[in-house]
Amino acid sequence: MRKWMMVAVLLVCLALPAGAGGSALWDEAGLLSAGEAQALEARAVALAETYDFGIYLVTVPDTGGRDAYAYATALFQDWDLGYGGERNGVILLLSMAQREYALAVHGAYGRAAFTAYGQDKMTEAFLEDFGNDQWYAGFSSYLDSCETYLAAAGEGRPIGQNTDAQRHGALMKLAGAAAVGLVAAGVTLGIFWARMHTARTPGTAAGYETQAGLQLTQQLDIFTHRTESRRVIPSENANGQRHHSGGGFSGKRGKF
Repeated sequence: MRKWMMVAVLLVCLALPAGAGGSALWDEAGLLSAGEAQALEARAVALAETYDFGIYLVTVPDTGGRDAYAYATALFQDWDLGYGGERNGVILLLSMAQREYALAVHGAYGRAAFTAYGQDKMTEAFLEDFGNDQWYAGFSSYLDSCETYLAAAGEGRPIGQNTDAQRHGALMKLAGAAAVGLVAAGVTLGIFWARMHTARTPGTAAGYETQAGLQLTQQLDIFTHRTESRRVIPSENANGQRHHSGGGFSGKRGKF
């Protein structure tokens, strides 16, 4: 019995990268040199201590078939990352098999500091580097953005806060306009239907007669038009970007 317990403990330890409890960077895909990894982690830790906010960088060969965003949030939870009671923090994950990234922010303060607009601008800063396999430059841009956003939030002016509010207001106005348009269309169709409900359309061409009394003696119905209805299936952006929220997290994922 003791032997099986020891094996179970060992498997759990192997499932976590070394030093998961106090580290900020895990380069499981081996994208960075030892010096690059050390420099990036030192800066991430320094920023975390300055702003009391966890900042993490993770690379993996693949996610085992899981969605990169779900994988990143699971790592954040399983490794008990984040600062304070709400575990505020942000994690950037790269999965090399899919060439997919995930950016996930946790905690009320984290979601306020890294707005949806801010996340879009943040990913723009590092996606070009990652697309060109410039891993150190991309992660450096990520840390630059983290410092900028946390400093702005600390001053009470989160980047993109007003933009997010404007987006929400624009969507509400658009929804209202659409509702008014549907009501107007419904009224118009109702009036049209009321005027036409007594009309009867003949089933064949023989049912029609000219003013001169001409009667058709030969019936030949020919279809000249066909109506097709098509449904548009929504898709992701060109690079697969998609926003996520829920479970205390907000963020996005996409391709690089």
